[in-house]
Amino acid sequence: MKKYVGALLLIVVFGAVFFFLRSSDEQQLKKNLVLMAEFCTTEVGEPVLTFAKKVSSATALCTDPCQVEIASLKIKKSYSLQELRDNILLMKKRLAGTGFSFDDPSIDLTDEAHAEITATLLLNGQNVNGRFTDAYEVLIGARKVEKKWLFSSFTVVEFMER
Repeated sequence: MKKYVGALLLIVVFGAVFFFLRSSDEQQLKKNLVLMAEFCTTEVGEPVLTFAKKVSSATALCTDPCQVEIASLKIKKSYSLQELRDNILLMKKRLAGTGFSFDDPSIDLTDEAHAEITATLLLNGQNVNGRFTDAYEVLIGARKVEKKWLFSSFTVVEFMER
């Protein structure tokens, strides 16, 4: 009887440890999504140093290379971190005053070093026609590198108008 209780206790402890580690990974991935959105958000008149620091911080959350696919723009390419940095700089200049957020993320930890995230990317800003909100469904690949989760791919699945 004591052997069964000991084995059951051991199973419960291992299950709790597994659950804790898994939820910790999900929390880190969600935190990285929040950070990526914050780093891509651009304020009108943002100082150049802040602007450059945000771009560097955004690329630090990605693997080298990082796959980007946007079917509507016919983009499907692996970008080096420098190429990614350059493209984020251009995007931030074009979309000054635009806020980014990843809403309703669904995280699937495929194994201990890989994850797939589905989220809605919301862009809120103002252009010459007034205020706008665009929504995109995105699939994001993530890989654990040296105990840190990094984004390895971004795929825009579909565009939604609001």
